[in-house]
Amino acid sequence: MVRSAHLFLAAVLAAVIPSTALADGPTWPQIKATSSWEHLSDRDHDDAGTVKVAVAEIGGLKCLRGTATISGKAESFLGVATDIKGSIKWSKAGLSESAVLGGSGSVIDYYQYLDVPGWTGASDRFWFLRGTKEVSGSTHTFWWDRMGDNGGPYAERFTQVQTAHPKAVEPPMNVGGWMFTQRGGNVDVGYYVCSDTGGSLPRAIQYAAAKQTLPDTVGDLVREGKKRSQ
Repeated sequence: MVRSAHLFLAAVLAAVIPSTALADGPTWPQIKATSSWEHLSDRDHDDAGTVKVAVAEIGGLKCLRGTATISGKAESFLGVATDIKGSIKWSKAGLSESAVLGGSGSVIDYYQYLDVPGWTGASDRFWFLRGTKEVSGSTHTFWWDRMGDNGGPYAERFTQVQTAHPKAVEPPMNVGGWMFTQRGGNVDVGYYVCSDTGGSLPRAIQYAAAKQTLPDTVGDLVREGKKRSQ
């Protein structure tokens, strides 16, 4: 169950704590600037060490943050985060499709399809996202936002996905990012995600999946980043 649930977090975390009705939703600059994170829990992970989970309401939506400090190189961890095609191998999320659609320079347009485990009673999820790489001093960032309605400029591919998976749901809100800050031989890792699930899902399952999967999502990337830092 855990293996098939890691990235399910992106589709369920909107109900970690009951929230007000979604307004326009958060933007990445708002997420990055938020200082009102409230600690939820700590969890020890074999690869990432202690992962601290926090929550904040941003743009009318409850968002999650996972942080950890590990040895390695920020550039290596950024390389993992932007390895869209390879995420099927390095992530244990349960992704069945992950493809780069376009983009240039610091921009990556991509599509991913998540097979949601049947025990949740929920539909599969998919997303069309635009990711942006940024470097500021010792901090390397990769953040993403939803491409737009019907896949934005990739409407034909969007239609193909809908035709092949008529019951699958695209979250109407999906914004977040990874931040890697080099501090000597260590890297401060931050994972931020704000998502409105779309569809319907029992609240108890949403909470359980979100609490369980965020440290594993961080751990998957850290494990691969350590390999590439050697």
